[in-house]
Amino acid sequence: MSGQGQPFVERYTAQTGLARAAVATTACAPGWLLPITTEHRIAIGLNEMVSLVTAPRPVQVVPFAPADCNTLFLWRSRALPMLDAARRFGLETRGPARLVAVVRFLDVQTERYEHAGISLHGAPTRIDAESAEITSSRQAVEAPAPEGPTPCPARANPLQAPESRGRTVPLIDLYALFNETWNRTAAAR
Repeated sequence: MSGQGQPFVERYTAQTGLARAAVATTACAPGWLLPITTEHRIAIGLNEMVSLVTAPRPVQVVPFAPADCNTLFLWRSRALPMLDAARRFGLETRGPARLVAVVRFLDVQTERYEHAGISLHGAPTRIDAESAEITSSRQAVEAPAPEGPTPCPARANPLQAPESRGRTVPLIDLYALFNETWNRTAAAR
């Protein structure tokens, strides 16, 4: 597990409290690898991505919002927040995002599905259940909440998939990611 993605994974594991362990192949739910830069990917569940939009133009800048999630774009006549995940996780990008993944997640407080966008620097790749590996000895557990902001919230364990070029890929908890972002916006007001 070496390569340019390691500092990202090291930050991820340190900030979420997940310990790194030997790679062990196990059953894993299918999902999507989302290229947030040309070098780094995150993973989400298969049913969490509902649409792929060719780089929509931002329609509104949101005052007091964090710089990584301060724009809205239109999707099906709805204004959705667009997260620049690379910026959120402190990664450098080469050029503007070309695509936006429209994602949905269950808001555990309201028990309603919410939608948002994640800017991408390439097309998503599907992860098949039999091709993914979990890279932690902890299986399908919630990550402990660290003190302060969580730059990369984990729903479960990081993945290693053939499509990730041998790098560990964080499996993202979309609710925690966007809820934390919205809480930072509210705190800035």
